[in-house]
Amino acid sequence: MNYLQAGMSFLVSLLLARELGKEQYGLYAYALIFANTFSILIQFGMEKTLVRDIIQLKRPAQLIISATVLKGIVSAVLIVPVLIWVWFIGGFSEPKNVVVTLAMLSGMLLGLSPKAWFDASGKIHLNAAMVLTERVFFLICSVSVIY
Repeated sequence: MNYLQAGMSFLVSLLLARELGKEQYGLYAYALIFANTFSILIQFGMEKTLVRDIIQLKRPAQLIISATVLKGIVSAVLIVPVLIWVWFIGGFSEPKNVVVTLAMLSGMLLGLSPKAWFDASGKIHLNAAMVLTERVFFLICSVSVIY
């Protein structure tokens, strides 16, 4: 499955680069850097540990709530200063500001996704559908702002 996903990602990147052109595709790639970075920083390796702990603990709901609150705090601590920098200090154009903001929110949503809960309960396909929907939404928003 990872090879298929990597192949599809590569093809979509080629098509986007061809359709958007150098400047717009560069803006899209710039936004993806923010989305992926925020997703990784918000999760900070917690997903595998959460799956193990959810399976072992008697009250997994408390663990999920605690992890979500912690991720929310980390999200706020990371996103607020970067948003201030992007909108008020960075001096970027408005489309770039909007795309970067959407990318950071997209990365935050991806980082806050309850993947561990779905994985532990054997319903990981629901998480995959959520992630796909979120990525399609990000793509549509980015392309609409670029054009």
